[in-house]
Amino acid sequence: MAEDRINLEQSTVLLVDDTPQALDMLGSIFQGFGVKEQIKRPSAVEAVKLLQQRPVDLIVIDCGDPEMDGYAFTRWLRRETPAPMRYTPVILVTGHASQSKVQEGRDCGVSFVITKP
Repeated sequence: MAEDRINLEQSTVLLVDDTPQALDMLGSIFQGFGVKEQIKRPSAVEAVKLLQQRPVDLIVIDCGDPEMDGYAFTRWLRRETPAPMRYTPVILVTGHASQSKVQEGRDCGVSFVITKP
């Protein structure tokens, strides 16, 4: 049924991953949810620069960024940005969702942890 579908058509989504193929895959996934405005960044450091300029509605970030991992990024977002930006939902994407990684994500303020396909 149409009313059961998630529609993110009016949302701006920030996608962060250091692998271009992963960014393309995430972009395709969110295009399927109707997202028209996707902002892609190759690193959390670049994402920080962007967020210092403008807000977004949702952030999807890989946990394994070599410069600043998704956990450190989320800590920065939750502690260093003003409201309402600090409350932006963050989905952490990881290759291995061990219990310790999920707990670490929860403890730093991640909204959801999902594994890469």
